[in-house]
Amino acid sequence: MGDIVLTILSGFRFDAANATYAILIPFFLITLPSYFFDLTGFANRFRVIWGGLVVLLTFLISIISIEYYKEYHNVFDNFLFGLIYDDRVAIFKTIWATYSATLLVSLGIFAVLFFLYLKMSHRWLQQPLSFELFERPRTVPAKIFISLLALVFLVFSGRGSVGRRSLQLKDAGVTRDAFLNKAELNPYTALRYAIENHWEMGKDSGLNQYIDGDLKKAAQLYFPKATPSNNLDDYAQNHAKGPAIAKPAHIFLIVMESYGTWPLLEKYANLRVSDGLKQLAREGIFVPAFLPASSGTITSLGAIITGLPDAGLTTNYRPASRLIYPTAIANQFKKLGYKTQMFYGGYLPWERIADFSKDQGFDEVYGAANMGNWLETKEWGVDDDILFSFINARFKKTESTFALIMTTSNHPPFNVDLEKKGIDLKEVAKELATYKDAPIRLRELGHFKYADNALVNFVRKIEGQMPNSLFVITGDHYGRRHVVPNPPLFERTAVPLVFYGKSVLGNYKRPSHAAGSHIDIAPTLIEMIAPKGFPYYSYGRNIFDSNAPQLGLGNHSVITPYRIFSIDATDNGSSDIVPFNQQDDQGGDSQYPRYKKIYNTALGLAWWRIMRGQDLSLAP
Repeated sequence: MGDIVLTILSGFRFDAANATYAILIPFFLITLPSYFFDLTGFANRFRVIWGGLVVLLTFLISIISIEYYKEYHNVFDNFLFGLIYDDRVAIFKTIWATYSATLLVSLGIFAVLFFLYLKMSHRWLQQPLSFELFERPRTVPAKIFISLLALVFLVFSGRGSVGRRSLQLKDAGVTRDAFLNKAELNPYTALRYAIENHWEMGKDSGLNQYIDGDLKKAAQLYFPKATPSNNLDDYAQNHAKGPAIAKPAHIFLIVMESYGTWPLLEKYANLRVSDGLKQLAREGIFVPAFLPASSGTITSLGAIITGLPDAGLTTNYRPASRLIYPTAIANQFKKLGYKTQMFYGGYLPWERIADFSKDQGFDEVYGAANMGNWLETKEWGVDDDILFSFINARFKKTESTFALIMTTSNHPPFNVDLEKKGIDLKEVAKELATYKDAPIRLRELGHFKYADNALVNFVRKIEGQMPNSLFVITGDHYGRRHVVPNPPLFERTAVPLVFYGKSVLGNYKRPSHAAGSHIDIAPTLIEMIAPKGFPYYSYGRNIFDSNAPQLGLGNHSVITPYRIFSIDATDNGSSDIVPFNQQDDQGGDSQYPRYKKIYNTALGLAWWRIMRGQDLSLAP
């Protein structure tokens, strides 16, 4: 009952916003001018027509949304725009064959309702416009004041909030029930967000942005060892060389919110905000030359989950993402005998993360509503320690598991109660004061330290309970905050990659030259544990294979074991030396055109796989 009440209250906010949009036109065209001018005749006709239009649209969109949910088990989303890409004639034939009875019944109900509306509208909508509140003020200033007051209430109602930010889609996730969370959105709101998402994705200029020429030749360039084929997936197929370490019973792939590499650098050691991960890196394997797939959380997660480079398409909303990509990390680890789980510290309706994860092979998906009651949740979900405690409580030693974990606390508005969590900022404040004009605030650094502490406490606890566990730790993207105003490219781009698990890794060491990005995590793990000959699919490379090209593809950037390059024409191929390895990279700058070609080719192939599928015979 509590969840239902929360759903009603949250849904009321969305309804209020849409009701406001519905009355804005008559409000500005009729209500406001009406106590300055006599608009009685025009007003009566306009309100009846406008009201009828609203009734018609509301009835239609409600019926359609119900049938849409029956089919897709979701409110309006990007799949609605399948009408654009699919066979429209076939779609409409299918709709008529499946829902003809529903359509006829709906039309009958609508006819009755609309008749009742016309009858009642003569009584309700043709009453005199003026009412007591607006009749009292006799002076122009008083009328202006009342008008402004009405506008203020309209603004609050239209925003769905009286707080500092307006109502957003992520607010539709206050319960532990997926159906109730979806029920919070009325059809108008769901349709608006679907259109906005589709419009954003439609800005991509297409395949020619990355590849200008033969797509098969591009595939051969990126996968030089593959046999030519009309199936793009064939190019991405690999076979494991055999296990390099003992097979772990549990694998935890932990993606830390806004966790950049720069706090791990020695020159920032005095801040001591990442001491925990630095210690795990010393005890395990650290890959410093590592880039995120994208600059945003969902796009980086999309690359990790699907194994496809971020081609700027917001993969999680594309119709093709309803089917498992061969490169999807969860599906491949299921084939290796692992139960696959996704733990997200935020709300599951966000960016359709729950449906997307399940579509791509995760057996179980958990979000903030599963981890804490609504009093414990914040704007972005639960605090990291609550997330990790929930995960720890769910694991069993008797089953092999692969868990993808996404944290949320190290994120604006930075409202974790640091004092309550035991984070002492005195030393951090003292060291931060040594940086003049530092853009980052003390509380923001405190959240970094808190996230680091929560991470390490979880790793140590699991390690004590299940020593045969392997932890892979990275960041979703650079946190966009630094102690210096204009950090170098590496420091404002790179995220860490740490492998930890003493009993599993043993004496395993990485080669001296290693570099990669998010799409390289899956093939690296598979090559570490899979039996010889195990078939898998990947657009990435094994980071620990000294014979494989060591090149990480990031967000408009690439990284080698020595250097990082910006893939941006305005940067003219400039590069920064990676601080961890300042050896001569034997003419690295001269390799920039080749690196840029590889980068664009990878994104072009991913674009084709997401938008057109695996069939290369359809390529222009």
